[in-house]
Amino acid sequence: QDQKIFSNAFYAAIADQVYIHELESEPGIGVFSFRIDREKDQSQLIVTALVDVEGLESSFASNGLYDSYLWSPKNGKLFGSEKDMDPKLLSYLGSLPEGTAEHKGTNGDSSLMSYSRLGLSDIVVISTVSMNKALKAVDVLIKKSALFFIALIASTLLISLFASSQLTSALRELFEATAKIAQGDFSVRVLVRSKDEVGGLAESFNWMAEKVSHLMSETAEKARMENELATVKTVQETLFPADNLSDPRAQVVGHFQPASECGGDWWSYTLIGNKLYLWIGDATGHGAPAALITSAARSAAALVESLPEVQPDQALKMMNHAIHQTSKSKINMTFFLGCLNLDTGEMVYSNASHDPPYLLRKPDGGKLKKKNLIPLMDVNGFRLGEREVAEYETAKVQLNPGDQIFFYTDGIMDIQNPDGENLGERAFLRSLMKAVNDGEDPSARVENLKDDIEGYRQNSELIDDVTLFLLHFGPIENQVKVAA
Repeated sequence: QDQKIFSNAFYAAIADQVYIHELESEPGIGVFSFRIDREKDQSQLIVTALVDVEGLESSFASNGLYDSYLWSPKNGKLFGSEKDMDPKLLSYLGSLPEGTAEHKGTNGDSSLMSYSRLGLSDIVVISTVSMNKALKAVDVLIKKSALFFIALIASTLLISLFASSQLTSALRELFEATAKIAQGDFSVRVLVRSKDEVGGLAESFNWMAEKVSHLMSETAEKARMENELATVKTVQETLFPADNLSDPRAQVVGHFQPASECGGDWWSYTLIGNKLYLWIGDATGHGAPAALITSAARSAAALVESLPEVQPDQALKMMNHAIHQTSKSKINMTFFLGCLNLDTGEMVYSNASHDPPYLLRKPDGGKLKKKNLIPLMDVNGFRLGEREVAEYETAKVQLNPGDQIFFYTDGIMDIQNPDGENLGERAFLRSLMKAVNDGEDPSARVENLKDDIEGYRQNSELIDDVTLFLLHFGPIENQVKVAA
């Protein structure tokens, strides 16, 4: 029986047919026979081989996605899918070169076909797949990509919403905090939730709020201190004479300018009967502490004025005790006290380390020169408050009608110009002589001196309090006028 199969295979090949038939003796093994025409010598070659039929059938079986065929134009389908080949496809194969192409069947469905000749007779291998199935993976990929894109957009939106809610929440909190600060609540603070720009803004806001709160506290404290200093200044102004002295027997014109709100200088005059008391002192430093010492000095002076016939040395002794009890030697005060008998022109004075006043004696010819400036420095003693108990001496000077005495504190010589240069003693004395020579009365002379000093100062800050006053003994008409 197998020999008959081989014979049929041989004759079929001669007839240019492809022959495949399973052997009876060996199931699964078949005879595969075909003819090859040789163009060079016009000869024919018959090929007969044993093949694994089951293996071929398995190789060309349909896998559900694509269909494969072993096909011959003369013999039709040799192996392949149980699905019949499209007749239109079979007619298309004759014109199709080896390769891959798209084919539309009789039912209108498109297929993707791969086609290759084996080189054995006219046998070809065909593989077809529906375009829908072929592109199904692409569709799945597109759908999955779309789903992934949607999920990505959704997650991005959720993250953006969360981040924006955090951002807007932080900004809203900052806005509400600034509104509270605008209403005057400087204790408000915001919670720092992040280390980004918004967190940095929150930290800056808290720092600003802290600084503003501190500044407001300082401003309130400064306002309170300024109010208290203004009160102290008002009180201190009452310690000075309200008016200059204008008496037929003597005239007194003074000036006081503190270096701060309150000063440590004090001057005054007291007219009791025919006695004119002349007071001037300079407490250590300036400001409120020194002003308190001047108040103590004024209180002690008021007590002295109430006692009969108190000499300057005794007055300074009592004032020393009062100031020492007040300052406990922490703040001292230089002081000069003179008592002028307006009937005789004799002045008794005592000094507690104060800059000695200058006696301006009317010179011959009427022009004041430096030799006519006589410092009253015959006696000197400890500063007031420096010791618990201190003794002071007195000296006397006889004034003639027309004589003048210039009292001052050392703040005048400490005046600086814009370059930081002190006025100094020599320039001060030149200004004093010029002011006296150019002025016709005590008021004009003091104004001349003030103008000269201010011209040197040019609104520079005062280093120390400036205090001065001028005593003119005798009536003004007795004074010899001098040329400018």
